[in-house]
Amino acid sequence: MGYWDLEEGKDCVSKTWITTKVATAMGLVGSAYHIVAYQPETAVEALTRATSATATMAAMGAIFGMATCLSAQARDAPEDPTNYFIGGCASGIFLGARTHSAVTGTAACFGLGTVAMLTKKRLSLSGSPKTVSIDPELLCVRGIILLCQESDSAVPDATNYSVINVQIRRERVALVELFSS
Repeated sequence: MGYWDLEEGKDCVSKTWITTKVATAMGLVGSAYHIVAYQPETAVEALTRATSATATMAAMGAIFGMATCLSAQARDAPEDPTNYFIGGCASGIFLGARTHSAVTGTAACFGLGTVAMLTKKRLSLSGSPKTVSIDPELLCVRGIILLCQESDSAVPDATNYSVINVQIRRERVALVELFSS
């Protein structure tokens, strides 16, 4: 189950675990690039840098997930994008404390909070998943072979097609159900 599949303001531990895992992966990738770009002198130095950056990102992910979920519960407004601003801002404040810089913390608070809030607003505007039917004849004309025609005739016959029901969610298309027309 993914982050967006869980209800907002509920199951904070699961949401926090997911954000922590994603942030940890981002920290590992960022650390790898940093080590390649700025070669350390020893393997111990490389390990120390990688561990420090990865732990910081993991903590920021955990703080974001927990702050977002708890603010949704405390404010009794689970779908409000402000919850994401609060989570992003809390992560930014942690980054400022970690770097011992109030300027970094302030900038990261507003930057991460704004990005998180706008991301939530964008997903809120897209609405709930919609189910649409695609005419298989169009798929065949475009050269996509997807249960096009059940007969061997070269001329398309709409009565021999299967209808494919798809679900469009967050700009991804997933096949949900297949049935014959």
